[in-house]
Amino acid sequence: MIEAFAFNEWEVLVLGKRLKGSSTVESTAHWIKSPHHENLCPSKAKQSGGNAFPLTEADVAEGLAMLQQMPKRSTADIVEIMSQKCDLQATRCAFVSEMYRELENNQLQPSFANVFTKVDGDESPYQSLKHWTGQYGSNRGSSMKCATRMYIMVHITVAAAVGLMGAASGRGLAVWLLAIRPTLQTLGTQSISGEDVVLSLVSIDKSIFQYETGTGSSLLAGDITSSGLSWWHLGGVSAVSLVELLITCAGWFYGALRVEKFSPSGVVGHGMLWLSTLVWLSLSVRALISIRQRLGGRMVGLWKTALFTRIEIGIRNLEIIVDRILDSPIYSNSVLGLVAIILRDRSDETDESSAILVAESALRRPATGTLLDHHLVMDVLKFQYSDDSVVSQGEPSVTVNVRGAYPWFQTCCCITLTMLCGCVSVVYAYCSLPSWVKIIAEVLLAVSASWYWTLERTTGLPHNRDTSVCFTVATLVASSVCRTFYIGTMVEKYHEVINRDVERAESHSPKGFRRNSD
Repeated sequence: MIEAFAFNEWEVLVLGKRLKGSSTVESTAHWIKSPHHENLCPSKAKQSGGNAFPLTEADVAEGLAMLQQMPKRSTADIVEIMSQKCDLQATRCAFVSEMYRELENNQLQPSFANVFTKVDGDESPYQSLKHWTGQYGSNRGSSMKCATRMYIMVHITVAAAVGLMGAASGRGLAVWLLAIRPTLQTLGTQSISGEDVVLSLVSIDKSIFQYETGTGSSLLAGDITSSGLSWWHLGGVSAVSLVELLITCAGWFYGALRVEKFSPSGVVGHGMLWLSTLVWLSLSVRALISIRQRLGGRMVGLWKTALFTRIEIGIRNLEIIVDRILDSPIYSNSVLGLVAIILRDRSDETDESSAILVAESALRRPATGTLLDHHLVMDVLKFQYSDDSVVSQGEPSVTVNVRGAYPWFQTCCCITLTMLCGCVSVVYAYCSLPSWVKIIAEVLLAVSASWYWTLERTTGLPHNRDTSVCFTVATLVASSVCRTFYIGTMVEKYHEVINRDVERAESHSPKGFRRNSD
């Protein structure tokens, strides 16, 4: 869901409240926003056009005062009082014209509302919106409908077609494995967010986006509600990827066992082989040089903008221990401690709907997100800064630099393995080596490409764009080396067969037969 809605660009805080067994509250995922600044608020009041925050800073301060009050008040009383202070007015989504000046001066990530708004503009056969309007037109929204089963059929069909082409050629395993995703993009998946299209469709199916909300609604315009994923959803997604891999590899392996090798001959055969070798070798060297340039950078942790200072966390996944917040003398008496206490409370006197409303309203405040970032970088990760750069982390402090955060050694190993497999292909073209040598080289080449993109998704720092482009093209060309000299040799063989047939026809022809030069 984070890949589909947040594009791997947003800081996503996952919070939950354990419901009681007799609870009437529906279990669902609720996506809300905490902007960096009030001027970037995504929801506006319908009547006044002002920023829509159910709780003001004064309301939050009053809740914190009640939390520290002696004698101590129960959580149920605090929730009830703060829920009554929530200003649940009618809201609408903010227009671009209302935020033009802020958008002009600040580089912002795309909102997860773009998942819905781009459906009508970028038509896809696998996504559609069902627009609905509430009673008297007080609220409007859209429900996402995904044709997941139809996409799975298309996905398996494309994988089968690629597997058949691999069986026909018997070479280029990495080419066939990397050919499926670009092929599917030409069939309507280019507008779907996320790395795994099947998982994205399953995640956003039946999710609801609010364009407008009426008075008294606990939702605000711009919010998204979606259902969770069960185990069989994840099992089905894994099965599709596994079937794709098995079909492609089985087709290629079938052809690899039966393909006939021809040594390169003639200008076409030798020329195509060495031209391909020059391409993948030069691109591999360029990728290694770009890694060296990547290591020469610095870890920027603070970005100063016109409205706010954005703090970079720099961690893909991080578990925030609630007990550490409640035990801290600073954060236990802050809005973070208030939210933690409200969500942890499971007493029968506390109304669960009101508790969720108060917690979400407090999290919508820009100050809450800023305070959470400060807690993470100062108390959890313990970053130390030099101007805007992160120089050390932890206690005792450990030096932080690009060399330690970026998997440069594993990336270099992937590129080096690509170069070695390409060299093996060239030697295999001219020498009498067993056929299993080329099969192993192609398998290692495919593993190298898979591991490279796994590092892209799992490590702290992503690869540079030029490194990824050079490595991908070099891998595809190196995997196709045997295919190129095979095709070039077959062209030469084809002309030899034609000439031999013509000479045979001349020898058996009657006198007076002359060869047609055409």
